[in-house]
Amino acid sequence: MARWWEEVIKPDGSIGRSRRAEVLGTVAELGSRSRAMDVLSRRLNTINSGLHRPQSTRCYADYITHDWVPVVLPTLKYATQKHYRYILDVHLVPKAILSPDQFRQLRDQLEEPARSVATLLVLTGLRIGELLALRWKCVDLKACTLRVAETVYDGHFDTPKSQRSARLIPLAEEACSVLKVWGPTSPQPDSLVFHTEVGTPLDRHNLLRRQLRPACERLGLSGITWHSLRHSHATSLEATGAPLGTVQALLGHSSSDITREVYLHAIPEDQRRAVASVEALVFGLNRTQIVGASQPSTKISC
Repeated sequence: MARWWEEVIKPDGSIGRSRRAEVLGTVAELGSRSRAMDVLSRRLNTINSGLHRPQSTRCYADYITHDWVPVVLPTLKYATQKHYRYILDVHLVPKAILSPDQFRQLRDQLEEPARSVATLLVLTGLRIGELLALRWKCVDLKACTLRVAETVYDGHFDTPKSQRSARLIPLAEEACSVLKVWGPTSPQPDSLVFHTEVGTPLDRHNLLRRQLRPACERLGLSGITWHSLRHSHATSLEATGAPLGTVQALLGHSSSDITREVYLHAIPEDQRRAVASVEALVFGLNRTQIVGASQPSTKISC
């Protein structure tokens, strides 16, 4: 992890300094401190050579809210406006994050399968398409892991969003319990964990419209989508003090050794501690023993 100070243009137009941080790579990838310093030197070459020009630190959400939406959006066609608003609200400027208390209230209001789907999204940070495409061959309840190998949208299966999205996710106690409920005695490896009566994937839009939104309305929660639960997971990771590199790896945003993760089932201990900490934050310490997160074979009940 590299950290440095960088000159920036503050929101009021003045020049200030901002603390930057970036993951350079893993110990396995870089091998030594001197190698890491070489990578850092190349990364900071523009700044150290004097060619760097300060960039604005104005928040993207502030620009969208006060400039783009009131000025640009009204000039577009109705269908385009509707589509752009959806992209902004769901992917670019998420407005709704659930606190642990709010999620527990929401979960109590949900019926199955939305209840289990929402719980797993909050505890794992998976994208909704990744969870609905999850097959039993990618779930290992003995090792307390699941592997992201596919995604699905409107019934169409595809590879994960990016190479970094193909990852191994550690599961703590509550997540394992939820999956156990849906697991038949002898599941077919290619069978979906969540599916319709005929074995096809669940429709995310129907689940949102028929189960998640009505439950949110009863609680007075607005703007909650499946993607909000992924953001809630990320916020919980930050709240429990998970390192930036751990958060990026769990969400599928970091450069990691995919082959090692997939074939060796090697889960870094900080990732196991991080997901256990999220369960403790959401459901309470009595539900997950964080101390035992580093020894899943003996301390975590799966």
